[in-house]
Amino acid sequence: MHSPWLPTLLNIAAFVLAIIVVMVVCRVNKLPMRETLALRLPTLPQTALWAGVFVALVIAQEILLSRLGLNEAPKWTYPLPVLLLRATGIIVFAPLSEELLFRGLMFDRIAVRFNIPAAIVLTALVFAAVHVQYSAPERIFVFGDGLVFALARARSHSLLLPMLLHCAGNAYAVFERVM
Repeated sequence: MHSPWLPTLLNIAAFVLAIIVVMVVCRVNKLPMRETLALRLPTLPQTALWAGVFVALVIAQEILLSRLGLNEAPKWTYPLPVLLLRATGIIVFAPLSEELLFRGLMFDRIAVRFNIPAAIVLTALVFAAVHVQYSAPERIFVFGDGLVFALARARSHSLLLPMLLHCAGNAYAVFERVM
């Protein structure tokens, strides 16, 4: 049996690398990081609204996945240190890196070049496409998550809101695998 440490550490390293790449791309292209990445606080009403929308989406997805027989997440049996590191990577590093890349840098560049609706759809499509660990039907749900994250980003003008939603969604996914 192989050690779970290496894939866990490689995943976290990939997420950290993605964060560094986004920052380097902004710097090299002289893009103002705060504006390009929409690094501003959302309002409390926006946060409450989009949290409600995301919870409703997750409930609908759980019902559909159950009816399709796809809702059984594999249980994790890792040693506690690996479990904690893996959970941190999935709950913190994955959402931060993916949101900086998709709803931050990509969203901004697509919106500037084309328009906001194109940025919403294209970032959600690419987001779903890179989640190769899921089956095709499951990626449709990932696309739905990506649409909600992008809509929240567009309406709130804040990347921090989709980051928060993404962290919450991944925390729920980890909870399903450890409980």
